[in-house]
Amino acid sequence: MKLIIKTVYIMKKLSLITSVLLAFVLFTNCEEETVITVQELPTEINSFVENHFENSTISYAEKVRFEDEKYKIILSTGYKISFNKKNEMIKISGNSQVPNSVIPEQILDYVNSNFSSNYIEEWKKEKKNHEVKLDNDLELVFDKNEQFLKMDD
Repeated sequence: MKLIIKTVYIMKKLSLITSVLLAFVLFTNCEEETVITVQELPTEINSFVENHFENSTISYAEKVRFEDEKYKIILSTGYKISFNKKNEMIKISGNSQVPNSVIPEQILDYVNSNFSSNYIEEWKKEKKNHEVKLDNDLELVFDKNEQFLKMDD
C-alpha cells in the first residue's frame, strides 16, 4: 500500500514539474518575435533592400531572438529575408529567381556554369556552409569558403 501511495505522490510531482516546464517553454517562445516598423530596422537593412530590390518595399518586419537571426522582413514582391546580428543577410527565399546581386559570387558562378538552365530560389548561410535551392528543387551545399560540397535532391 505504501508503495502505491509513494508512486502516486511521485507521479503527481512529475506531472506538476512537467506542467511548469511546458508553461515556461510556451511563454518564452511567445516572446521571441516582435513586429516592428520599417523605421525601426537598421539603416543597413533598408539600404540593402534599396540596392538589390529596386521595385520592392518592405511589407513586414520583425525583430527575432532566435539563434543567429536578428531581423526578418518580407518584401512586397514576396521575398522573405533574414539578417543576423551584424545586419548581414543570412537567408533569402522567394517565389521566383533571387536577384544574382545577393548571391555570393563563387556560388553564383558555380550554379551558372553547372545548372545554366536553372535559377536560385533560396539561399542561406549557416555556420559551416551555404545552401542553395534551385527552381528544379535540387539543393546544393557549399562550404563556408563557397566551394561546392554536394548535391541533395
